Amino acid sequence: MAVKTAGRPDYHKWAHVRARITELFLDPENIRLEVPVQASQQSLINDLFLNENAMQILESIALNGFFPDELPVVVKEKGKLVVMEGNRRVAALKALSRPELVATKETAIKDLLKAAVPFPRELEIVLAPDRRSVRRLLAAKHTQTTRRPWSPLRQAAFYKGELVSWNRRN
Repeated sequence: MAVKTAGRPDYHKWAHVRARITELFLDPENIRLEVPVQASQQSLINDLFLNENAMQILESIALNGFFPDELPVVVKEKGKLVVMEGNRRVAALKALSRPELVATKETAIKDLLKAAVPFPRELEIVLAPDRRSVRRLLAAKHTQTTRRPWSPLRQAAFYKGELVSWNRRN
């Protein structure tokens, strides 16, 4: 049986560019959001913290850094870089840079910042040609389970190996 390839996006052809966090705009049409499309960027950020646990992502970035395999996917619309994939990560970075954006979490964010690892103020992003091109990616990432967590036994083996390695170095 032949596999149809027509209409499939060539993700590897999408440009990788750098952008400051302040140049990135959250997507007001993001399916996760429970606010009107015309809501302010601050409202979008607050909604992601209130309803989509962006604080979990913020804590991970503060403690572990920004993972290099989690690049936001954006489109350029009306001169703006609109985040199509990675809205929670971008919201978390914006809140780390300006904790007052999330008044309900401001104190907790400031406390995390005291011990946070350096986080980027500029990111590599993937620039998709248009919204339509991103739809297949969004569907695949958010409706299928492609990452499989390690079993508890494999997690324990990993940490044991790290502990042994750490003890040898010190």
